[in-house]
Amino acid sequence: DLYDAEKAAHRYLRCLENLLTYFGPSALQRPLTESDLGHEELRAAKDGLVEILPTRDRHGRIVVVSQEAAVVYSNRHSVDAIIRLSLFMLLSVASQNPETQTRGVVFVIPASVEAVRFLSVNNSGGSGDDNHRRDAYQMFREGCPVRRAFTHFCLPNNSHKMRIVRDVM
Repeated sequence: DLYDAEKAAHRYLRCLENLLTYFGPSALQRPLTESDLGHEELRAAKDGLVEILPTRDRHGRIVVVSQEAAVVYSNRHSVDAIIRLSLFMLLSVASQNPETQTRGVVFVIPASVEAVRFLSVNNSGGSGDDNHRRDAYQMFREGCPVRRAFTHFCLPNNSHKMRIVRDVM
């Protein structure tokens, strides 16, 4: 967190909370392994919902590409499974490299009207499932084991709503 001790401590504690929530107490005592993932997480990995590109960007940062469904809205996979997969990939691959710890990670996330609607609903609106997904995603963002250098949202240009979102961003 660019040498900000308070931010780093907050991220570290949230990361430990995520590990405890999604992998149980044993994950606090040892590195995660592929055996910690269930069938749903492995299926999400095969579907390519979260991928780390084989090359770095111009500034030496790892690039993580997430399908929009992996981040906020998924009918085929639960948000908990996607977060478990993301935590596993970021902890076992991305955070192990000192260069990545220093430079951070670039996230590339395609977005749709549904994703923007999901993110923009306030906590009092939406269903209980939407609130759970939003809270889980927020906790994941706060406890992401690597620093986000940038997040690139790829917005479609063919919708009036998305043009407004792009202009606001």
